[in-house]
Amino acid sequence: ESEVVLSDRARSLKQILKEFLTQEQYDALVLLFGLEDGEEKTLDEVKEILGLKDRRVVFQREKRAFERLRNSQEAMRRLEELKLESYSLNFPFPYR
Repeated sequence: ESEVVLSDRARSLKQILKEFLTQEQYDALVLLFGLEDGEEKTLDEVKEILGLKDRRVVFQREKRAFERLRNSQEAMRRLEELKLESYSLNFPFPYR
């Protein structure tokens, strides 16, 4: 898949996340899955970057973000349209 298509997918994915998640959830997912720079971060790295005291906070933000996406029919519809599973984006598509 070309870099242009992948960057378009990542940009579209980030837009969907921005619309449906809190800023804290969005920031955690973008860092965890490398949607900004292509480099996935660990829970500990995200904790440090976001200035959090406990990595469990990052895990909770990730979990709640996916719950929020799964519970929104509109978010699920738009994510399904992206067909993420057929691209090299390392983002765990939130199947129902």
